[in-house]
Amino acid sequence: MRFDMETVLPFVLVGIPFLIAIGRIIMIKRKGIEADAVVIGFEDHDTTDGEGMPMTYTDVLVRYRTQEGRIVEAALANAKNSLCLGERVMIKYIPGREDNPVLA
Repeated sequence: MRFDMETVLPFVLVGIPFLIAIGRIIMIKRKGIEADAVVIGFEDHDTTDGEGMPMTYTDVLVRYRTQEGRIVEAALANAKNSLCLGERVMIKYIPGREDNPVLA
């Protein structure tokens, strides 16, 4: 089977960032510090998919306190669509990268 760049390039351009994001989520889940967070809002983003079709995704915004006592507001990297405003969730974060928490 022969591959040309026009066939392989779209998979590489989509696949590599996806693998990096999944790797970051796995690292935070394994090594991250747990914190109690509260859902403080939602932020819609309009974009297009790989075929140029319009789509919208929603970030879930949370507020939490770090081990050092600092209050952080951030968007969850792996949020569930079923979260509600005011809901308490357990998150994990990496010190120094508190703006990228994930659900624990």
